[in-house]
Amino acid sequence: MHAYGSRILVLFTFVLGATTAAVAADVGPSNGSLVVAGGGVKDPAIYERFVALAGGPEAPIVVIPTAGSGETYGDFWPGLQRLRDAGAVNLKVLHTRDPQEADREDFVAPLRQARDF
Repeated sequence: MHAYGSRILVLFTFVLGATTAAVAADVGPSNGSLVVAGGGVKDPAIYERFVALAGGPEAPIVVIPTAGSGETYGDFWPGLQRLRDAGAVNLKVLHTRDPQEADREDFVAPLRQARDF
């Protein structure tokens, strides 16, 4: 696992197309925000608050849908729509089931773009 210093590592878990927000970090800032929501989150206010806490619409948000059943997820995957509806415009999807791929520098590069707010 890579150490990300004080950077924010945000993970979104997607189960069968229903979004469940979970924020997790092995190494991260001592202060920050945690958004916990159950499966099938439908309240737009939760997504709006998440985007605000991430730093606003331009903040880099990395979505990792590994819990989903799909083999591939692109940058225009429909699971991103609620984040887009909340104003997020800088979205990146990272997905792999291969630990070696997940350890590649080019794969984790979007995570390094995360920053403190």
